[in-house]
Amino acid sequence: MQIVMNIRQWSLLTLLSSIITISSAKETVFSERPAPPKICLIGIGPGGMYFLHALAAKHKQLEEQNDADALLDLPEVTAYERASTPGGVWRDHSSGQNLEEYRMMYNDLWTNGMKEVPEFPDYTFYEHYGGKQTPTFFTREHMLDYLLKRVTRDKDIFEEYNLRFDTDVTWVQYDEEDKKFEVTVVDKLTGLKSTNLFDKVVWAGGVAGKASIPDGVMDILDEGGFKGSAVHSTQFDTLTDAQIIGKRVVIIGDGDSSNDLAYLLIKRGVGRVFMTTRGGEGSAAEIFSWPDNKVEMIWYKQLNGVSNNGFGLVFDPLGFD
Repeated sequence: MQIVMNIRQWSLLTLLSSIITISSAKETVFSERPAPPKICLIGIGPGGMYFLHALAAKHKQLEEQNDADALLDLPEVTAYERASTPGGVWRDHSSGQNLEEYRMMYNDLWTNGMKEVPEFPDYTFYEHYGGKQTPTFFTREHMLDYLLKRVTRDKDIFEEYNLRFDTDVTWVQYDEEDKKFEVTVVDKLTGLKSTNLFDKVVWAGGVAGKASIPDGVMDILDEGGFKGSAVHSTQFDTLTDAQIIGKRVVIIGDGDSSNDLAYLLIKRGVGRVFMTTRGGEGSAAEIFSWPDNKVEMIWYKQLNGVSNNGFGLVFDPLGFD
């Protein structure tokens, strides 16, 4: 009887020992490696694409090194973009996919700096164009093509990560208690609203998401009954030939865009271009010879009224308090 008791006790102790061992092993497995961080990326323009490209390049490097542990530590990224296509300021608007309110460049834009300035060491223009010679300045279309090719040639970021286009980020809040970011988004195609938690948030939405015309300028034109068209530079593509050919056009401002737009207007057959400058320090103000002498600078003056029954504009000298 004593022997039986010992066997039962031994069996019970063995069973308990096994349960404890198994439980301990399970706890070790679950606590050995924390979950990878979840990152919310807002914006899939140049900045957003560069971030994803860097992450994809790191992923490729770790794969080549067969570093499975480090691969498991890479963050999980969900990216949101309010437009229908990537590219940010360089996006294509000719397809009609992107809403007009998010247009930030006109399609015929040319870069105002040499192409070598934004060139990437890991993917040169020489490589992109197969060794062919390229101009010093690029069009918007060529720059977008270059950027997209760089982020898709080795690892396609648009297939590698969870990217959600046509999605507005409406709210971001950090929860001090949970140490998480609450991100609320709205699908613009379905209207569905959802909130997700992230460990980190990366802002890559740019700083010039919408066209901005000073209220004072529009007030003067509206109150004076101006009968011409008034558009932001980003809406240049909306102007028809009938609104340009043989017409007198005023460009307010003397910066790089004014420089570019003046040449585009001349190419499209404008009658004459007038350009205002408050300080004479913009790039366009430094040009003293224009094709066919079609550009006239309005020096150190500002728009102050409408004349000639809505077909003329009045510019007065700048006044300072």
